[in-house]
Amino acid sequence: MKIILFVSIVCLVSLVSSYDGLKVLNDIIVSMDRGLNFLNSQIGSLNLDSIIGTRIVEDQLRIAHENHPKSEYLVEILQKIEKLQRDASLISNKSIPYLKLQEPNYYWKMKDIIAPGSWLINKRHDDLLLVKKTQFVIGREEMDGSFSDYCISNLFRKNSNCRISKSCNKVMTSPFFNQYSLTHQVFFWLIFERAGCFLYDSSVFINYFTQHSCSRVFLEAREFEKEGYPKDGRDLFMEQTAICGLRGFRRNFCNANWLKEILKWQKSSGCWGESSSNKRDEKGLKGGCLAHQTAVALAALSQHLRFNLVQF
Repeated sequence: MKIILFVSIVCLVSLVSSYDGLKVLNDIIVSMDRGLNFLNSQIGSLNLDSIIGTRIVEDQLRIAHENHPKSEYLVEILQKIEKLQRDASLISNKSIPYLKLQEPNYYWKMKDIIAPGSWLINKRHDDLLLVKKTQFVIGREEMDGSFSDYCISNLFRKNSNCRISKSCNKVMTSPFFNQYSLTHQVFFWLIFERAGCFLYDSSVFINYFTQHSCSRVFLEAREFEKEGYPKDGRDLFMEQTAICGLRGFRRNFCNANWLKEILKWQKSSGCWGESSSNKRDEKGLKGGCLAHQTAVALAALSQHLRFNLVQF
């Protein structure tokens, strides 16, 4: 009798846990659907950086859908994920002609990272390093955004053979950056690997450097949490989840409390939009919405979705 009761309790706990897990997945899917619908309503007004976000969503959800075992339990969830993937792809594809007209120079420099399949990155989970807490200077950036673009575009130049200039190498390997400069370093090395660039023992260095960088990013995110998630840091916070989630640290960055905050910041129109921290690559949209912040929120949610999906 005791054995039957114990088994019944275990089954009930498992059922409740599964129900909670499905609810979380549905909450993420509903939020992403609203966000993508908003971006779809803004075709022609989106900038290139927001399309990087929709391509990340498209490719990350493609991995989530194709790699997850097809079980009857998740048929509806996987169908919804496939629809989100198609929607993100459609937004990206419809935006390309406008980007060519509105941002021609930027488009031709960065077109390789908004091509379909650019973000089919499927890093295995890695563990963060124990790094010392450092003092962060709020609002100070060390890396100019245009310089980051220059280093990325050079990877795709004809006959470049993935050569990195001395100036780019110095900046992209600096151990002293924080905030956006720090996430852009990880962003650069993810693109470097995705472009098929492997120089000497670069994979060993890149793995360690990005692991160390995301460990420092995690400390910054924890500090942001302790400060009560101030509005002017939310864009960065979501970018940190998106970039270090891509690097394979979803277990660290995709926790339930942080997910609740991101969902809570979404506006009724489906977008996100708080102070942009004077980001060069931000663009205001209707209703106080921001293009980069909405796209980076969706990219972050794609990592939360992947993390929660593998729990089944």
